[in-house]
Amino acid sequence: IRTSMAQHGRLMDPDHNQDVISLIRTSMAKHGRKEQLVIYDGTKTNGDGLSVKMTFREQFELFRSASAVIGIHGTGLSNMVWMDYTSHDRPIIIEITVGPHTYKEAKYNGNRYRNYFQNYWGLPMNYNHLVFAPNSTFSNVFIDLHVLRETLDEVLSKG
Repeated sequence: IRTSMAQHGRLMDPDHNQDVISLIRTSMAKHGRKEQLVIYDGTKTNGDGLSVKMTFREQFELFRSASAVIGIHGTGLSNMVWMDYTSHDRPIIIEITVGPHTYKEAKYNGNRYRNYFQNYWGLPMNYNHLVFAPNSTFSNVFIDLHVLRETLDEVLSKG
């Protein structure tokens, strides 16, 4: 889930973002998942408590160690390419992307359902996507929490 540190693109509404994070934590506990939930924004906290940009190597290592990635379609989510696809457990991807409610003008219809599965279809992953909720705008994204809960129940119960 992207935070206010993002330089461009869509951001999840801050209050809704907290609801999403809470739901993910609850679902992880419900299914006995022991992974650490990391909120990725391209930064890390250094020894002085300051937020600094992660190096390429640090980003690679973070995504290489991830068993799941959940996020809005964009550059940060494309780091899923660094996940360990040689593991016996297929990495879980939940991509939040545009859908039927996103564009009202016909000239944008070609962007509907654009997602990373089209780019990485050959990788052995457990890919899922959720579309933006109808109340999303170009600056604030919302998703249906009921659909997210169902998706998390499906993918996290298999691990």
